[in-house]
Amino acid sequence: MSDPAVTSGMQPLSIVPTHENGSSSGTKVKIGIVLIVSLILVFVTGLLIGLVISPLSKQEQVDIVPEIGPTLDIPTSEDKPSTVYNECDRTCRAGDIRICIFDWEVSYYYTMLTSSTGSGDTACENCPVNPNDCSNKGCVTLNGLKRPVVTVNQQVPGPKIIVCKGDTFVVNVTNMLNDMTGITFHWHGLNQFHTPAMDGPSMITQCPIPFATTFTYKMIANEPGTYFWHSHIGSNRADGLAGPIVIREVNDPHGNTYDVDDSNHTAFIQDWMNITQNTNYVEYLYGVGQNDPDFLLINGKGKGPAFQNATGNGSFFVPREVFHVESSMRYRMRVISNAFTGCQMQLSIDNHILLAINMDSYPIDPVPFDALISNAGERFDFILHANQSIGNYWLRLKGVGNNCEEHQELAIIRYMGAPEEDPTAPEISLTTPSRLLNAPERSTVAAPTIIRMINLTSRIRFDANQDVNRYYLSLGLQNPRVIDPRLRERKSIPQINHITFTFPPVPLPTQHDEVDQSLFCDARVASTWTNCTDIQCRCTQIISVALNQTVELFFFNGRPNGGCHPMHLHGFSYRIVGSGLLNGTYTPADIQALDMNGTFPRLQSNCPPNKDTVCVSHGSYMIIQFIADNPGWWFLHCHLDFHALIGMAMVVRVGTDEDLSGLIPPNFPRCNNFAPPGL
Repeated sequence: MSDPAVTSGMQPLSIVPTHENGSSSGTKVKIGIVLIVSLILVFVTGLLIGLVISPLSKQEQVDIVPEIGPTLDIPTSEDKPSTVYNECDRTCRAGDIRICIFDWEVSYYYTMLTSSTGSGDTACENCPVNPNDCSNKGCVTLNGLKRPVVTVNQQVPGPKIIVCKGDTFVVNVTNMLNDMTGITFHWHGLNQFHTPAMDGPSMITQCPIPFATTFTYKMIANEPGTYFWHSHIGSNRADGLAGPIVIREVNDPHGNTYDVDDSNHTAFIQDWMNITQNTNYVEYLYGVGQNDPDFLLINGKGKGPAFQNATGNGSFFVPREVFHVESSMRYRMRVISNAFTGCQMQLSIDNHILLAINMDSYPIDPVPFDALISNAGERFDFILHANQSIGNYWLRLKGVGNNCEEHQELAIIRYMGAPEEDPTAPEISLTTPSRLLNAPERSTVAAPTIIRMINLTSRIRFDANQDVNRYYLSLGLQNPRVIDPRLRERKSIPQINHITFTFPPVPLPTQHDEVDQSLFCDARVASTWTNCTDIQCRCTQIISVALNQTVELFFFNGRPNGGCHPMHLHGFSYRIVGSGLLNGTYTPADIQALDMNGTFPRLQSNCPPNKDTVCVSHGSYMIIQFIADNPGWWFLHCHLDFHALIGMAMVVRVGTDEDLSGLIPPNFPRCNNFAPPGL
C-alpha cells in the first residue's frame, strides 16, 4: 500500500484518439500537444512529491514507513491524514489530521553520568553543583543516585506522544538491549479497536521484539484523553521504560474550564528503587527482599542525597520539577501513575483547590477536591486555577500505605514573577485534606469528606440494566508452597480464584490453536476447584464471551489486611456499578450466593463512572461492567508488576477467530517451541 504522504492521487494520463474526420496533421498536432501536456504534468507531479518528501529527508527512518496493519477508518470521514510529521504536539484544528512518526531506540543507560563515573560520557558534567548541567541532553538525574536504567532514546521518563484525535501514530521500536533481552510495549488505556495486534503484552498479543530488530506499532488516536505507554515484558517499566500519551480533541467537553492545556503541565509520577528490577524480583521471589520503594519521582526528578563541590563545601541537590503558571490562568494538569509497587500516592497543591474533570481519559462532572490518591495505572486530569498570590507553592506527592508512608516528593508551582527559589512552606506538611478524591474503601488517610469513584458521574451514558454475563473473581495472596520445593516456608503468592496464571508459550490471537489445550482453564470451572488452597494450581485462565455481550466482573478481596490490587483490563473501559466493604473471608460461591440474595446492589444510574483501572482494597469489593464489542484476546491483571508476573492475571477472550478476521496484519511475527527431528 502506498504511503499517504507520497501518493499524488492523480489518475494515469491517456491519449484519446481523434475523430476519423480529422486531418492527419491535426492528429499529429493533437498528439503532440497531449504528449507535451503529459510531460509537463509528470514534471509537476514529481516536483510536488519532492516538496512533500524533502522536509522529511533529514529523518532517515521516516522515508520508509512500514505498512503493518489493515487500513482503518479515521473517525472524521471527510478528513484523511495527508502529511507525515515527526512532531504532532499542536493546537488541534478541524481538518488537520496527521500521520505522526516516532523513532525509538531501546537501550541500557546510566544515571548521573559525570567524569567521576569513568565512562567517558559526561552528559551531566558538574550537575548538581552547576544546576544548568542537570538539563544537558542525555543527563538523567532521577534522585541523584547512580544506577543502570532501561530507556527509550536515553530518556527517563521516555518520550511523550502528544497527538490530536484522528491522527495516526506510528512508533518504530528498535531493540538495542545488548544482553539480548526481548521487549514489547503496551499503550495503557487505548482500547485498540480494530488494532488488537498492537496491544503489546508479551506472549498474550505478540512475541517479544528480539535484539537488533525493529517492530512497528501503528494506531489511530480515536480516543481523546490521558494515557501512557510502558514496556509489557518483565518489570522494566519500573527501570525507565514508560512515558506519557496525550490525545487532544477539537471540541473538548471541558474546554470551558481551562485556558491552557500543554505538554508542560503533565505530572508523570512513580515510585523508584535504588536497585534494578531484575535484582529486586529475584530477591522478592525467594523471600530475601521486599517490593518496597526507596523514593518517589515526579517527571523523573526527586530530591536524593546532597552533593558537595570540589572543595567539599556546600550541599547541592539535583533539581526538582517546576511547573510554571501565570496569575489568573487556569491550567489543565494531567497526572499519570506509573507506580509498580503497592505504594499508593497522594497528590495535593498547597493553598489551591483543584477541580477534577477526567479520570482514566473519560470526562466526569467536575468535582472540587484538595487531594487525590492515585494507584498504579490510573490517570487524573484536573484544573489548577492560579488564583493565589504570586509566589512558589509545593505540589506534594506523599506515599500512602504500609510500605511507603515515609516517602514523599515535591515539585514547585511557580507563578510568573516569583523568585526562583523553594517555597517558604515546610517540606513536611501535617495538614489533613478536607476533600479526598479516590480514597479506597479501607483508606488509611483521614479526611472529613471522602469522594470515591462510585460517587462520580460520567459524561458518557451506559445502560446499567442489561442482562449480564457475570463472573466472580477472588483477588488475594494465597499460601501454597511455591517457586522451589526446597523452600521451607509457605510464601504468599498473588492469584485470581486461587489460580496462578501461566503465560502461554505463543501469542494467542495468531497461534492459540498450537497450544496444548490442557494448559487452558475456564474461569468458571477453575473457581470450583477445591484443592487449590493446599496446592498451587496453574493454568492459562480464560474468560470467553461472545461478541457484544454485556460482561460483569465482580472483584472481591476478602483478606482482612494487606494492600490494594489495581486491576487493569486491556481492550476496554468499564463502568463501576458497585463497591463496598466485606466482613470476612469468602469464596466465589459464597459471594455468588450473597449476591443472589441482594446483598450487593448495583448502581442505578445511566452515567456510572468510566475507568480502565480500579484498585480493590483488602476487605472490599468492586463491580464493573463493559460491553464486549472489541474482538480479541485481552489481558486482565493486577498492575503491580510482580503480582502480574507471579500469577494475578487472566485473559478475556472476546469473539471468535472469525470475528478477528482481517484485524491481524499479514506476516505478523510468530514464535514457538522447537525440538530437533526425531525427538
